[in-house]
Amino acid sequence: MALAAREVAVTHDLLGEAAWALFVAGQAAWRQGAVMRATEAMESSFELFRVVGRWLDAARVQLSLGGWRSASEQYETAVEAAEMALVFAEQDGDPKVQAEALELLAHIRQRQDRSQDAWRLLERALTLYRSSGDVPTQVRCLGKLGDTLNALGDDAPALSHLLEAERLVREGQSDESCDDSSLKAALLIRLGGLYRKLGDLQRSQAALQEALTLSQGGQNRSHEMVSHETVATLELGQLQLALNAPEQAQVSLQRGLALARLHALRAQEFAALGGLGKLHALRGDLMEAAAAHREAAEVARGVTDAAGEASALLDLARVHLSLQQVHSAHGVLQRALALVGDPAWKTAPLEIHELLAHTCALLGDFQAALAHHRHFHVLDQQRFDGYTTRRASRLTDALELERARHDAEVYRLRTEAARQARAEAEGQVRDRTLELEHSQLEAFTRLALAGEYRDDETGQHTWRVGQYTASIARAMGLPDEQVDLLGVAARLHDVGKIGIPDAILLKPGKFTPEEYERMKTHTIIGARLLSGSRSTLLQLAEVIAWTHHERWDGQGYPHGLADEAIPLPGRIVAVADVFDALTHARTYKPAWTHQAALDELMKQKGAQFDPQVVEAALGVFSTSGFFEGLERDQTAQQSSLARGAARPPGAARPESR
Repeated sequence: MALAAREVAVTHDLLGEAAWALFVAGQAAWRQGAVMRATEAMESSFELFRVVGRWLDAARVQLSLGGWRSASEQYETAVEAAEMALVFAEQDGDPKVQAEALELLAHIRQRQDRSQDAWRLLERALTLYRSSGDVPTQVRCLGKLGDTLNALGDDAPALSHLLEAERLVREGQSDESCDDSSLKAALLIRLGGLYRKLGDLQRSQAALQEALTLSQGGQNRSHEMVSHETVATLELGQLQLALNAPEQAQVSLQRGLALARLHALRAQEFAALGGLGKLHALRGDLMEAAAAHREAAEVARGVTDAAGEASALLDLARVHLSLQQVHSAHGVLQRALALVGDPAWKTAPLEIHELLAHTCALLGDFQAALAHHRHFHVLDQQRFDGYTTRRASRLTDALELERARHDAEVYRLRTEAARQARAEAEGQVRDRTLELEHSQLEAFTRLALAGEYRDDETGQHTWRVGQYTASIARAMGLPDEQVDLLGVAARLHDVGKIGIPDAILLKPGKFTPEEYERMKTHTIIGARLLSGSRSTLLQLAEVIAWTHHERWDGQGYPHGLADEAIPLPGRIVAVADVFDALTHARTYKPAWTHQAALDELMKQKGAQFDPQVVEAALGVFSTSGFFEGLERDQTAQQSSLARGAARPPGAARPESR
């Protein structure tokens, strides 16, 4: 027994050493540019760390993978890695690594232009860094929070966070291993930029001068300090422009450009050229301004910075207009628009459409000018109309995190099962899996409610469909356990509507052919949201979401299934969904009587609906007292919902047309 225990311990140690060796090899391969080899080594390292229960090391592996994927703009897989790192760090209980995972997630969300989500993640990370007592990481996180809040336009809290970070650095509380000069210089640059934005030019100048002095100190400066010197110099140039000191601004901007080129700092080179272009335009040197902006666009193109290139082209177009070169301005703006597309969360498309409207009007193309003017206002409206989309995104993020936690917890419990009595450990796995399954179901139910509240005047459509489905299934003789599952799973039949834009979902009139095709995709979206679960309930809900708009005669969607090729749950929910849609009023129609709805079911028997399901439904809906009992249950359900959060206004008909 003792010998076996020693052998297990030795094997455990060897696996841990192998995992660490793979981790080091993966890091080295990445530095050499061998991306595939690096990824394979890291994934193998993660699996070994997981097997031996070294949760913190497993988290660090996922942090590395997440950082690499984010740098390569593989944001979806980067998020998965960061969330897995968070799960394993939570298992270990290490607050610092948990915070690093949250910080990585925030960085990814920032790259995706989701600053609101990034802010929330950084606030959570800051709380954890404070609990760990590590000052340098607090300072770094406070600086990022300041940048994020600044981007969101929340200048006062941004300034508060940056001043707190500066206080920590000035008090000298950071440990000796931290380069406080670099931290302080970075913070002073942030403060200088924010003070300039707030109009406090005196404080801005003091902060930037101090940052410049700090970054120029010492003989063997790091690349980071050289970068700080370059940024501080360029920020001073922008400040001097604001102070109406163009000669000083030119000196600073040209020096910043020289530093950027000397040290291959392409982002700073781009900023310097843009600043010089604006300086030349301010002086009336329009040809030099055009040359600077054109060169800035080339720099951005060289580093595949589409947004930066579009910004430079926008400045170039303004110079062309000042030179009365309207055709040139129009061509440049078209190139800029092709680079950025029409995402409403960026300001560049708005400015481009606005300037294109003006340019087309100058060219006499008033139809195009009107089109760009309308496009500008549509995008402007979309910027401020993201409530539902943001809520759906938050719920989906929570769902994906719940899935990651589920997988990590099952891994942990299975590892314990190998060390302990198998029966007891497997029992824990079953219990914990069931508990996590309920959490996952709750997340999906909330997601379904989010879609329901957008598309149902009463907020009770999916609840009634679940009740009707269970009653029909019971009448068809299905086992009680399956009846109960169907009743719950049916409530998720329209969960995919969370992915349909409000402009279509809330439209009171008839859909255009294109809108109808887009609406039909809610079946596919719902099935994908529900896919990948081990839960019998959620697997059943996936089938229902996918098939409840198929028809018995094969004329339905999304796959045109017919007869018994359509799974029975989808056939039952199809009848329940249509009956409820017919018998409840919408803005475009009054409620049908129950008898009229039953007549319609009979009419569609063998065409839209399974004849056996229709017969069972007729029996259920004709039962004396059925709807009265359902109404009592519904009243209780509404009372329960009233104690929760209020739903947003606006409703439209259920998509059963």
